[in-house]
Amino acid sequence: MLPEFESLPVYKSENRSGTKERSKCNEKNLSAQSIAARQRRKKITEKTQELGKLIPGGQKMNTADMFQAAYKYINFLQTQVGILQVMGSYQKALRRDIAGADEARSSPSSRKVRRMTAPQGGVNSLP
Repeated sequence: MLPEFESLPVYKSENRSGTKERSKCNEKNLSAQSIAARQRRKKITEKTQELGKLIPGGQKMNTADMFQAAYKYINFLQTQVGILQVMGSYQKALRRDIAGADEARSSPSSRKVRRMTAPQGGVNSLP
């Protein structure tokens, strides 16, 4: 049989400044600040991984490269939005001009206006 030993006392170690550090046994008794910091770091990690999924090739990059790629990709997308907006306004203007031209050709009142604004004396008359 093995001899019974008395339990040894647990001493807290001292760091260089002479203050006592918490042993790993007390990790369960974390402060509210430590818990909040851990939750914040976990959330940052999760959101960084989500961002990596949105950026082309983002999952294969380290965090700094991924943030730089995200910045460039967002600028690219903003440029694309601007181009599409210009194209949309151009198409609206083009449709409006085409509709106005079609209306002018089909409307009899527009023909009268054209005749009234034509120069007097015809094409052969010189001033």
